[in-house]
Amino acid sequence: MGDKIKDDKIFEKLISIEEKSKNNNCRINNLEKETKNISQSVVAIKEIAIEIKYMRIDIVDIIARLKELENIPKNRWNDLIKVIITVVITTLTTFIFIKLGLK
Repeated sequence: MGDKIKDDKIFEKLISIEEKSKNNNCRINNLEKETKNISQSVVAIKEIAIEIKYMRIDIVDIIARLKELENIPKNRWNDLIKVIITVVITTLTTFIFIKLGLK
């Protein structure tokens, strides 16, 4: 009878170990799936970061070109003022020379 009790205990322990093994296998499979999902997320985040980097480069270029476009009217205005001043000075100088009798 002593052997039967030992055999029953060994059998119970074996069943317990098998159940724990199945449970652990299930947990390992779930962790593998989660690890795969996390890895895919990391790859996606890296791709997004690269896209953002290139977008920043594009934005810097767009800002530079926008500043050039904004300066065009200002440059035209400055050129117009220069022409007006030149015309006024030339007209006054010509008028003075004519009044002084220099032709």
